[in-house]
Amino acid sequence: MINLKGIEPVGKRVLVEVVLKEPEVQSTLIYLEANEKPQLTDRCNVLRIGKEVTLVEEGKKYIYAVGRGTKLTYKDVEYLLLEENDFRAKVDE
Repeated sequence: MINLKGIEPVGKRVLVEVVLKEPEVQSTLIYLEANEKPQLTDRCNVLRIGKEVTLVEEGKKYIYAVGRGTKLTYKDVEYLLLEENDFRAKVDE
């Protein structure tokens, strides 16, 4: 698990890492435009939860409402801080 000492979500907030879409693969070549950024999916990995969170578990994967939450950068890594009600479903893999 990622060391996030120093970030503790407050209340019903949840710190997540957004899962990126895999680039299109043909044979062994990966095609990405020079200025193209990896696209976000609606899936995330839950890293830390606030003390009031009851429906979401750390270390699990979920589908969340894209476009919600607060983007933040910590030690040059981007994360998303979501409200507990932004989650739509748990993903079992």
